[in-house]
Amino acid sequence: MIDPEWALYHLQRALWDPVEPRLTGSLRPELQFRVNGEVYRFSSERTLRLFMRTPTHWCGLVRDPVTGRKFMPTSRSPEAYWIGGPY
Repeated sequence: MIDPEWALYHLQRALWDPVEPRLTGSLRPELQFRVNGEVYRFSSERTLRLFMRTPTHWCGLVRDPVTGRKFMPTSRSPEAYWIGGPY
């Protein structure tokens, strides 16, 4: 049996850059950003800046932290900034 925490940690390390999906996101902490508690990794500072400008355009389906329901965020979705990034 594989420890789920170990598997999740290692799966997160293999994510693609959400802005440039043909590139692999970097493991460098300065090239990561959190949205709704999810870690997004980027191949360059350029793609990180593009993502940070309009995260709702790039992040895809997210889960409401209160109700647990999945939804596709838009620029009109409610938003709050908490430790580590927007929710």
